[in-house]
Amino acid sequence: MKSIKFLFFVLLSLFFACNEKSGNNSASAENTDAEVVETVVLVDDLMQDPDAYVGKVIELEGLVTHVCKHSGKRLHLTSAATNKMVRVEATGEINQFERELEGSDVRIKGLVQKQVIDEDYLAKWENEMATKGEDHDHSEGEEESEQINNMRKRLAESGQDQLVSYWVDGTSFFEVN
Repeated sequence: MKSIKFLFFVLLSLFFACNEKSGNNSASAENTDAEVVETVVLVDDLMQDPDAYVGKVIELEGLVTHVCKHSGKRLHLTSAATNKMVRVEATGEINQFERELEGSDVRIKGLVQKQVIDEDYLAKWENEMATKGEDHDHSEGEEESEQINNMRKRLAESGQDQLVSYWVDGTSFFEVN
């Protein structure tokens, strides 16, 4: 059962990984109100209790297993021990991640974020699309409608009342030797 939950989380993370809609990014790692965690956090530690880190600036360390080839704005940090993974978004001083980072151990400073997708979230998204009306690009509207329908399907298939995604808005990083 744990492997099914883990697989579902990995698939959910991959679904959101290269999706251009980043969700609720109401805070940034530059926000001085965010609590800073002084110790280095490993991917396993973060994913063991991600809610404990939401809204906090951390230094996250892990193995880069994927860099988004389209924009370079996202990468996946993975634990070598457990294969748990977290998505990192390029923000702050980071314009993009280079593909050459794949296979490297890195430490990324950033703000831990959380997005909850439930029926209320999807209904609000649909309402926003409807209020855009004629100003909204038709092809973009179709794409968003498809994303909403896909999320509704995933929500129904999960048997849960919400899908939760965690990621880090990375502001700076360096390779670890």
